[in-house]
Amino acid sequence: MSKKTKLLVAGLVAGFACSASASGKAPTVTLGGSLDTQFGSKTEKNAYKLDSNNHKLNNAGIVNDTSVHVKVDGAAHGLKYGGLVKLNADTSTSKVGEGSVGHQTMMYVESSMGKLEAGSYTGAYDAMKVSGASLARATGGIDGDWKYWVNTGVDSTYVAATGAGINSLIVAPTLPTAMDKSYSANASKVTYYSPIFAGFRLGVSYTPDTQQHGTVTNLKALTKDYVTLSDASNQTLNYKNVFQGGLSYKGKFDKVGFRFSALGEVGSAKKGLTTIGDNYVSRHDLRAWELGAKISYMGFGLAGSYGDWGKSGLVKSMTAAGVTTSVVGAKAGKYWTAGANYVHHNYGVSFGYMKAENGGFGLNTGATPKAYSSLKGQSTVYSFGADYKVAPGFMPYAEVSMFDLKDKTRAADGKNKGTVFLAGSKLEF
Repeated sequence: MSKKTKLLVAGLVAGFACSASASGKAPTVTLGGSLDTQFGSKTEKNAYKLDSNNHKLNNAGIVNDTSVHVKVDGAAHGLKYGGLVKLNADTSTSKVGEGSVGHQTMMYVESSMGKLEAGSYTGAYDAMKVSGASLARATGGIDGDWKYWVNTGVDSTYVAATGAGINSLIVAPTLPTAMDKSYSANASKVTYYSPIFAGFRLGVSYTPDTQQHGTVTNLKALTKDYVTLSDASNQTLNYKNVFQGGLSYKGKFDKVGFRFSALGEVGSAKKGLTTIGDNYVSRHDLRAWELGAKISYMGFGLAGSYGDWGKSGLVKSMTAAGVTTSVVGAKAGKYWTAGANYVHHNYGVSFGYMKAENGGFGLNTGATPKAYSSLKGQSTVYSFGADYKVAPGFMPYAEVSMFDLKDKTRAADGKNKGTVFLAGSKLEF
């Protein structure tokens, strides 16, 4: 963290601390959680139905997604404060790939100056973004559970062999550091939200290192400038000194509601250590942005977004035995979404669409100069969802998502296409 950044954070904390005295009632502790019991069934291309030994994989079953959270909220003389501890409570690794019990930890203080959050928690982008997925019902539509059921064809061996890194298939409409829900999205950070003025709000997050989570034990084990490409937990690669956030607006004119967000993120890319004879690869820094808008009227809603990853994370040079070779042909990643819904009393229905393209494939390590393929990866998703709130905290749902994933640079097995059907019930307590 630079000296200026340290002074800024220290000033914000001091300002919040001075806005109220230490007296007041003890904070309120609330125990809650969620339980999602889900039946799923999928169809995929034949090559994606088998494991490495050509044995058939499961294509249907009953699964759970369970979490327990403890919320703490207090108030004293104009100052609000508190925190959140969210725990995974299933009998296996979580659906987003987490093996640890802890999922998120965060504390906050809020005053007339705004709100300050800190911890292993999502940042300003997740809190403020608007997209076609914002209207989704059931599991979340184009940004829902479908992607956890299918084989995207991305693995650590492929990442190490190509330098593809963060620009493996874009399977969700989100900025790079928010793509991995179990890892970089919940990296340790500090976030500031301004007070809302005439519907507008400013938010910004600072993440020192997207690999850092939890305690100092994790911090001490991290390298400052490098990440191993073959490490499955680092498939998205990593960045340091990441600033994320932007501006959002929420307003209502007569019966018409409107929301808008303009968000982005910047950061320095860590170098990637490879296992294919090259000492390391240097990558393009993080430079990504997104615009989104939503309009609602009498239960109907329309929304859409456009996001641009630029060349974030793509390899720009490879160094072996002290010799650096430039990499050419890297192409920007981008995505766009559209969504619609209708909500009436206790039921809701929605439709969502996402199309994404990115150029993080087919790095030819034998070429001189080394070059990316001229072909791109593509993802297309359509999703239909419906749910019904039978009682407070209890909501059955159904969702159908159709996906078409393509890595055009692969001679074989470069396409996966199919349908995911999900039906279940959510219990919030």
